[in-house]
Amino acid sequence: MSKNRVVILLALLILAGGILFLIYEKKSYMQRVAQIKQERAEIEKIATLKSLWGAKGMQKKLHILFKRVPTANQERLKIERNKADIKIHSLNEKQINYLLTKLAMLPVSFKKLNITRSGSSFTLEALCVW
Repeated sequence: MSKNRVVILLALLILAGGILFLIYEKKSYMQRVAQIKQERAEIEKIATLKSLWGAKGMQKKLHILFKRVPTANQERLKIERNKADIKIHSLNEKQINYLLTKLAMLPVSFKKLNITRSGSSFTLEALCVW
């Protein structure tokens, strides 16, 4: 009889260990699935931001924007593949407000933004990247 009890006890211990192992594996699997979902969402967000920030038409939008400023006031206007170096002087309040409002709506990052006022005219100096 005692051999049977030992065998049954050993079988129960192995069964309990197997059940605990399965519970642990299921919990681990669920954590991995949640992590993969989170990573996938982050990748989709990055892809969306990349397409927004890497907009191919950004140069064209900036050229159209700065056509409204008289060329005599454009001291430096260099728009390259992914950056724009701008220095415009003798702007009135309406012009500076228009430019800043339109620039703020574009998906650009300002590395440098300097606005100086001399009397009733303004000077805008900016370095934008996208």
